[in-house]
Amino acid sequence: AEPKALDYSAAEVARREINVWVSEKTRQRVPELIPSGLITAQTALVLTNAVAFKGSWKHPFRDAETSPGRFQAPTGPLPVMMMRQSK
Repeated sequence: AEPKALDYSAAEVARREINVWVSEKTRQRVPELIPSGLITAQTALVLTNAVAFKGSWKHPFRDAETSPGRFQAPTGPLPVMMMRQSK
């Protein structure tokens, strides 16, 4: 991705722009990377990256192996669905 200057004094506008970019790059699988309130007027830099994997797994993942879990985000733990497989 190309670097892009954003005006963090308009924190919510910058946050939405970052989230739209991430959502597009991940084919809407990550609709909101940056939660509300994380960017403030004191923010100097936000560095993000996005990857969407589309391929065949050597050992296909079964949906039944998805279970609720907790992801440690910068703002605190979030409930998410976790994938787990051991082969």
